[in-house]
Parts: sequence; structure tokens; C-alpha cells
Amino acid sequence: MRLASAVLVLVIVSGFVPLAGAIGGNPIQGPLRLTGCHGFLRAGSTCTYTVTSSDPAIVFFRWDFDDDGVYDFPNQAGAGIGGKWTPLTQVTWMFVHCGVYPVCVQGWDGVTWGPSGPIAPIACLPPGPPPGAIR
Repeated sequence: MRLASAVLVLVIVSGFVPLAGAIGGNPIQGPLRLTGCHGFLRAGSTCTYTVTSSDPAIVFFRWDFDDDGVYDFPNQAGAGIGGKWTPLTQVTWMFVHCGVYPVCVQGWDGVTWGPSGPIAPIACLPPGPPPGAIR
């Protein structure tokens, strides 16, 4: 007899909650689709991540490569309340330490603004199972 299981993961980043998602392959949250490597990564691993949007108005992005709520690319040093954004839809990132990293990207149309900053959807890749886990 084969048993099936399901896992629901909710990721909260900087006060934004993903709209919907499916775990496995390529989770989709709102209009964003994020692809790239996930699971256990060795120190020095480089991974390329690509975001696409079903909303053509979303043309700016910022990337969080360790889901700590601080966007890593572009560098946020000196950014105001709106943060810094890039039009790049594909980014290659090197992970200095080995580990399991949930990667998130936020997309923005450059216009929509709320009381605390840009209103923008987020998509995340789940970190994947730890080493030795059954997939």
C-alpha cells in the first residue's frame, strides 16, 4: 500500500503573505512564478533563479536569498522606505555556506504604493527537504 502525503507551507516575508502556492516543482504565488535550485546546497554553490509574471505591469524585482526578510539583491544599503529594485528577471547567486535556503522574490509595478511602502506580490521557492530526507 502506498501512502500519499501533502504539506502546506506558509512563508511570511517583510509583512507580505504569499497569495497562493503549490509545493513541488514551481510554486506559484499570485502573478509571479519563480524557478531555480532548492534543497541542500553546498558551500560555494551558484544557482540561477528566474522570475516571470503573468501581470505585464510588474517590471521591478528584489531578491531575498535566505528568507530573512532583508532583500539581498539589489543591495538595500541606503534605500528609503520603498527599497531598491532591479528590472532583472534572472539572477545568479553564490551561497557562501552550505545549507537549505528558501529563496523569495518580490515584484512591483513601480506605481502601487501603500502606507508602509510598495504593495507587491512575493513568490518563494520552498527550501526543500533536508539531506537524507525521503522526497
